[in-house]
Amino acid sequence: MLHALTIVVIALTLIACSDGIKEAKQMIKESIGPNSEFELRNVRTFPGEVVCGEYLIDKRASAHPFIAVRDTLYKNPGKLYSEFFCSEAPANVLQESTGIGPYNADNSKLGQITNDFSTLVIALESYYHDYASYPTIEQGLQALASPPDNPRSPTTHSAESYLKAIPLDPWDRPYLYQENQWGRKQG
Repeated sequence: MLHALTIVVIALTLIACSDGIKEAKQMIKESIGPNSEFELRNVRTFPGEVVCGEYLIDKRASAHPFIAVRDTLYKNPGKLYSEFFCSEAPANVLQESTGIGPYNADNSKLGQITNDFSTLVIALESYYHDYASYPTIEQGLQALASPPDNPRSPTTHSAESYLKAIPLDPWDRPYLYQENQWGRKQG
């Protein structure tokens, strides 16, 4: 009985992994063009619905690294992203590279970051609702404290800002903001 249960668990894991790889392949296809031919190489799956690997468009050119995390594609990710997402123990990588972790009652910095991100996400989603896009990189998170005057619908935007002040990280530095547009998906 235990042997049969083990086989079922392994089979379900393999099915889930292949779905993640299919989704990663679809996201790459959408990002480079639906009629483009490409090949995946060195593909591996990791905890948290992560797929890491490389894609090759031209056999004479070098392969491009990618990371797919659920419904987000990172093309040409940096070293830290690769080390973090493409790891069996991402919490250890985070702690080694930043000195932060693990998330528990003794680590107030992670609690503050989590609260700040929750606040920022709510403000960003409200901004998106009013403007049909997120702030540009040039506007940055400051657009949440001083929004522009041209919402898509004047009735949806209140005269108030989304945030009174943009929070700083636990080390009193501003959070980095990046905005990406991926075809028909929200940035």
